[in-house]
Amino acid sequence: LKPRRLHDGDRVGLGRRTVLKVQLQDSLEAEVSERLYESMVRDAVTRAYNRLAFDERLRAEAAFARRHGTALTVIMIDLDHFKRVNDTYGHPAGDRVLREVVRVVDGTIRAEDMLARYGGEELAIIARGITTLQAAAFAERLRSVVESHGIEFGDRRIWVTASFGVATAIDDPNLYDPTALVAAADAALYRAKRDGRNRVALWGAK
Repeated sequence: LKPRRLHDGDRVGLGRRTVLKVQLQDSLEAEVSERLYESMVRDAVTRAYNRLAFDERLRAEAAFARRHGTALTVIMIDLDHFKRVNDTYGHPAGDRVLREVVRVVDGTIRAEDMLARYGGEELAIIARGITTLQAAAFAERLRSVVESHGIEFGDRRIWVTASFGVATAIDDPNLYDPTALVAAADAALYRAKRDGRNRVALWGAK
């Protein structure tokens, strides 16, 4: 067999059943494609993943966890009194706070976890393979990181806190449904805010 140069659209047969199609893309096209993809799945302000990316990832993770009987956790995060930051310092300060909170939280979670901006001042994390107690300790560590991080804005330093709601699917098989899991974490978040904010609440805990 003589070697020959492959061209865009060529098909290569491997045995009787496998056919590979060659698609060539120059570096500029690849860069443009990557930027377009990133613009679809990233939040414009914080560069965290957006709600669309979160929903898609959660569906995939929930299907895997249900099939294998493994734990899947969603942590909902809400910045406490965020409107006060915007009203006091202006919306640019609010954007700065959001970006910094995302940065420190993203630097604390594991590589396999996913952090997304769920909407407004609300963030969400998908974490696989940890028990409820581990998830609670994880959320408490994140809460402490946010609370202790002063955010510089001009000649000021802004301090914020956050409330956390945690739900883990393995404790309740019904929570393998993505909508139910988010709703449970959101209900726990509501309880954390109701009980005074700047705290962690677990779904199902009294």
